[in-house]
Amino acid sequence: MQKLITALLLVLITSAISLAQETIKDMGFTDMFIIAGENTAKYGKVEIFSDAKIDKLLQKHIAVNSTNSGLKGFRIQIYFNSGYNSREEALRIKSEFETNYPNAKAYLTHQSPFFRLRVGNFRTRADAMRFEKELKLVYRGCWIVEDKIEFPSL
Repeated sequence: MQKLITALLLVLITSAISLAQETIKDMGFTDMFIIAGENTAKYGKVEIFSDAKIDKLLQKHIAVNSTNSGLKGFRIQIYFNSGYNSREEALRIKSEFETNYPNAKAYLTHQSPFFRLRVGNFRTRADAMRFEKELKLVYRGCWIVEDKIEFPSL
C-alpha cells in the first residue's frame, strides 16, 4: 500500500512539473531570440556573476589564441640536412616538389644549422600516411612529423 501511495505521489508531482513548463515548441525558436531582453517578467532574466580573475584569465586566453597562427597537425618532412650546399639543395627539392605536386604546400625552414623541407597540412596522421605512401616512391627518406599547420580554407 505504501508503495502504491509513493508511486501515485511521484506521478502527480512529475505531471504537475511537466505541465508547469513552457516548451520550446510553444515558444518557437524565433520568438525565443526576439524576446530576449524584452518582457523579462514572463520569461525570466539571467545574470552572471563571476570573479574578476576569471574575466582576466578569459582575456589572456583570447590574446594568446589571437597570436596563434595555426593548429596542431602533421606534415611530411622530405628533406633535412646541414652543410655547405644544403640551402641550395633544399631550394632545388622544394622547386621540384612544387612542380610535381602543385596542390600541396611546401615549407622550407632553417633552424641552425639544419634546413628542413616539410610538405602538406594534415589534420590527422592517417591523412598524412596516405600522402606519405605516395611520396615514398620519390622521396625515400621522408617521414611524418607533428607541426603547426595552417587553418583550412573555408
